[in-house]
Amino acid sequence: MNIIRLKKNKDFQKIYQKGRFFAHPLIVLYVLKRPSTDQVRVGFAVGRKTGNAVKRNRVRRQLKEIFRLSPTSQLFNNCDLVIMARKKALETDYDSLKEAYDYVQNRALTFLNKEKSTKDEKK
Repeated sequence: MNIIRLKKNKDFQKIYQKGRFFAHPLIVLYVLKRPSTDQVRVGFAVGRKTGNAVKRNRVRRQLKEIFRLSPTSQLFNNCDLVIMARKKALETDYDSLKEAYDYVQNRALTFLNKEKSTKDEKK
């Protein structure tokens, strides 16, 4: 499985408009299921209203590391993801961000598994 970074604005916009989101007070995870490819495309977003560049980049680096180290991130096969930090994420520590990511990730995986099982039942 390959993990590819999302960089283009049109890719982000497509995920925001057509994807499903899972929210937490610190972060929001957007998920868009794609036709079968063995890739996960991931984008990280921290808005300008959140803080200055130093603070935004710190949070972005933390989110990238959390995603990289998460063993269950491999389960998002055939998906596009956008992990977006909220303003409260600037005032929290790494462990709180990790807990928030684990929470939204578990909700997203539960949703994807339910969606997959309903498709299997229809066949």
